[in-house]
Amino acid sequence: MEPCLKATAEHVRQALHQMGVAADIGGSDFASYIRRIYTERVFDLDVQTLVNGVDPTDGVQRAY
Repeated sequence: MEPCLKATAEHVRQALHQMGVAADIGGSDFASYIRRIYTERVFDLDVQTLVNGVDPTDGVQRAY
């Protein structure tokens, strides 16, 4: 898991804990992640990043 995503996930986990909601942080290789999130839809919350790359038009068109 990328350091920025791990820090974000930890922040969300702590915020949920303050509200009385227990949460686990998981991670996996990319292929397993894609299958779990987009095929099997086995998750409650997913944190992702969006990177446009050098051409914002290309990045935005891929995302939307």
